[in-house]
Amino acid sequence: MLRGRGVRPLIKHREFKPYDRAANARMDKELYGQRNMAETANSVIKRRYGDHVRSRKCHHQFREIIGKCIVYNIERAIKSLVLNIQAIIQKLFYKA
Repeated sequence: MLRGRGVRPLIKHREFKPYDRAANARMDKELYGQRNMAETANSVIKRRYGDHVRSRKCHHQFREIIGKCIVYNIERAIKSLVLNIQAIIQKLFYKA
């Protein structure tokens, strides 16, 4: 089902055999880096907002998880905005 849609696993093989090394060599390094960023985001969300959901029904669990992701994205956007404003202020007022 997923392979038909072009989905490929991005899990490196343990290199015991030559075909394991070959499979790792064929892996797209850029996509593997994106997987790493996604795992980091999952870890941060779990640490900040808890690693469990309180809802019992499946669709409520999904909404709860989506809510956590939205809050995380808003926090990231605000942090990025604050850092950009600080950089602009520093350029304008602290010329050395």
